[in-house]
Amino acid sequence: MDRPAAQLVTAPDDVTVTCTATTDPSEAHNLRIQWRRNGDVINPAAPGSRYVISDDSSQLTISQSRVTDTATYTCRAENGVDFDTVEVPVTVKGSITFFCTSLTQRLSWSGESAGLGRD
Repeated sequence: MDRPAAQLVTAPDDVTVTCTATTDPSEAHNLRIQWRRNGDVINPAAPGSRYVISDDSSQLTISQSRVTDTATYTCRAENGVDFDTVEVPVTVKGSITFFCTSLTQRLSWSGESAGLGRD
């Protein structure tokens, strides 16, 4: 199996990890790939899941990544006779967005006192 490089992304970018596995031609029809996050099997069909696994299972995509997606992802390939695993560290950095609002203030006079108000 090819060893994918560690991934470093900034939230909310998508993350895609590719696992390329090969086996003996006589066992190719038995080749299965499974993805895990910190040892737990990933279920892309789970409610609220942002995981997408390609039809041939060679790619795992995390849609709209979050800092909490930082983990070790494991690709496990097996053919019914042998298996191999590859771990890929994924680090998701947070992003900071600043919003600025402007307040318009006006000065009003009432007799001998002045007050500030907002528009």
